[in-house]
Amino acid sequence: MVANASMTWFQDLPEDISEGPFSRPSTLYASDGKTELATFFEENRTEVKLDQMSPHMRDAIISVEDRDFYNHGAVSAIGIGRAFANNFLNPKKRQGASTLTQQYVNNLIVDSDVQRGADPTTLGGNKGYLDKIKEMKLAISMEQNKSKDEILEGYLNIVNLGGTNYGVEAAAQYYWGIPAKDLSVAQSALLAGLVQSPNTYDPTTHPDLARERRDVVLSTMLRDGKISQQEYDEAIASPIKLNVHPPEKGCSVAGESSFFCNYVVNYVALDESFGATPEERLNLLNRGGFKLVSTLNPEAQKIAKQSVEAVQPGSTNTNNVNAALTSVEPGSGRVVAMAQNAEWGKPKDANDHSQTQFNFNVDSLYGGTPDSSRARHSSPWCCPSGLTLVEV
Repeated sequence: MVANASMTWFQDLPEDISEGPFSRPSTLYASDGKTELATFFEENRTEVKLDQMSPHMRDAIISVEDRDFYNHGAVSAIGIGRAFANNFLNPKKRQGASTLTQQYVNNLIVDSDVQRGADPTTLGGNKGYLDKIKEMKLAISMEQNKSKDEILEGYLNIVNLGGTNYGVEAAAQYYWGIPAKDLSVAQSALLAGLVQSPNTYDPTTHPDLARERRDVVLSTMLRDGKISQQEYDEAIASPIKLNVHPPEKGCSVAGESSFFCNYVVNYVALDESFGATPEERLNLLNRGGFKLVSTLNPEAQKIAKQSVEAVQPGSTNTNNVNAALTSVEPGSGRVVAMAQNAEWGKPKDANDHSQTQFNFNVDSLYGGTPDSSRARHSSPWCCPSGLTLVEV
């Protein structure tokens, strides 16, 4: 009776899980649809195909996380037994039993929860037996519908590899400024080592721990015949060398268009068509992977900036003289330029008038000063129906 009830309960568990789209950056463009003004994201990710990832990366992650990935099913009985024995003998060095497929499923669950507004710092931790059983059921279903290569590709595009870097392409670009297909043996081992604990083994803050973990991965690759003794010796002797390229995001990188960019962000936060709450709307902006085409004309913007600087250059603004200009297209009401003499940024002190995060062109709802009573401007978008939004 109990066995039958348990079997029925297991069969009733969900078998399908959403596989995307993953959280992706949204990009704001000028009216030409080509000039990028700013990018918004919570997760730095660029999805690539498996054949655009270094073979060393694929070998490294399999060797250290699931050496029998291509030989067992979604759930590995051998892996469970190995982990049980290890955890019994070495309780301070616990070993997980999840296959790469199970890990992929878990990452998809976390990503889905975050997309709905959950705090990512509270997800993906220790799970109860019920959660693990659900994970196993979903993993079994996934392997019935996907090839091993498809699962590995998805996993390597979603896994966190330190900070806001998700997936091997974003991580390779961040740590070394190179595409994932060009990762070396040592670099691949370093990234694979991050999976266990991205914060603990972060090479930018804990290079010694990162190297220790990298060397563990290299030893598993040698053990599995993925690299030769010579490749191992060369990689193990190499120091941790990084060439960090922090991804640029938000309005601070929009240059002379920063204030217009900030206007757009506030517009999205206030527009109910983007979601029920400001938080939900901004979450969509940061995770939706959209192409947002605005009404800003790059040439008109340059002229507007030159005009306000001619009145009072921001760099020499010692008298707190603020100059601002908004150019609106007659008839359509499209905002084609928005400039002011101060640069976008936080003032160094009370006497610094060369920088500000207040937009003198708009009222406080859209980023203006708290005491602003300026009339609200028309929409910055290019179409009467609102934003030109293209999902990419």
